[in-house]
Amino acid sequence: MKFLYFGSKPPPIGGVTVSIYNYASALKKRGHEVSYFSPKSLLRRYDISHGHYSKPWKRALAVIIGRLLSRKVLFTVHGKYLDTESILNRIAIKLCDGVILLNKSTYDYVVDYMSNRKCVALLPSLFPEGDHPLSKIGKKITLEKNRNYKYFLVYAQNRYFHKGKEIYGISFVLNSLGFFPEDVNLILVDISKEYRDDVKSFKNIIYIDEEVDFSFLLNQVDVYLRPTAMDGDSLAVREALTMNVPVVASDVVPRPEGVCIYKYEDTESFIECIRKASISSGSSESQKGRVSIDDYIDFCARL
Repeated sequence: MKFLYFGSKPPPIGGVTVSIYNYASALKKRGHEVSYFSPKSLLRRYDISHGHYSKPWKRALAVIIGRLLSRKVLFTVHGKYLDTESILNRIAIKLCDGVILLNKSTYDYVVDYMSNRKCVALLPSLFPEGDHPLSKIGKKITLEKNRNYKYFLVYAQNRYFHKGKEIYGISFVLNSLGFFPEDVNLILVDISKEYRDDVKSFKNIIYIDEEVDFSFLLNQVDVYLRPTAMDGDSLAVREALTMNVPVVASDVVPRPEGVCIYKYEDTESFIECIRKASISSGSSESQKGRVSIDDYIDFCARL
C-alpha cells in the first residue's frame, strides 16, 4: 500500500515525530511505500492518508486534503482527549474513515461517540518492528543472558528538581532498594554522573554514566522503572510496552494501559508494584498481547 503521512519527521525529537518515524520505518520493512505530505504529494494518489496533528485546524485540513488524494483517510489522537465540541474536530471525524487512539479511556469515549467500533483502533505510538531516531546514538551494552537474577532499569538525564522534588526520582529508588526482591539487579543509566557517589554503597547496582543505545538496552531488561515527579507521554514507557517489558511508573500523570502505577513517593505502593512486575516479567503472560505493525496494516485494510 501507499501511505501519505501528515506531520513532521525528526528532527526535532518529540513524541509525535518519533511515532511517525517509527510507523514509517516499520511499514517500509513490510514493503509498503511511505511519503510525507508536500506540494509534490498533490500530483499523486495514495491508498491511505494518515494525519498526526494535535491542533484541530491542522487535523481537519489534513483530513480534507487526504480525502482528495487517498482512498481512505485516518488520524491519530496523540493527546489524552479528543474535543468533540470542536467544530473542526467534528469535521475531521465526519470526513475520515478511521481514528487511532493511544489510551483506553479516549478509545472508549470515541467508540461511544462514533457508534462504530470497526473504524476505531487502540494502538501504540511505537511498534517493535519500527526504528527509533535515537537508537543509533550511544554505546550498545549487552547484558548477560543466562542468569538467575533480573535486571530492573531506571534512567536519569540529570539531577534537576521541580517544586523541591527530584524529577527522575533516583534517590527514592535507591532508598527503596532494601525492599526489592533479592534476585534483582538495578541498572542505573546516569549520563549526568550526578549519582555516582550515591551508588557506591550498594552492591546490586550496575552503574552506567555514558550515552547508551537505550532501545537496545531496554529490550534486554526485565522491568523498566519510571519514578518521575513530573512527566509527559513518556516514549520510554511506550517503547517498553511494545517490547513487553513490564513498566512500574508513578501516578503523577495518566499512564498507558498495561503500566503498573504506584502512588508517588509511597514506598509501600512502589514495592507492591515492584513485586508484581518481578513476577510478571518471568511468566508467559508477559509475552501475550504483543502489538505489531501488522495490526495497524490490517486496520487500514479493513477501512
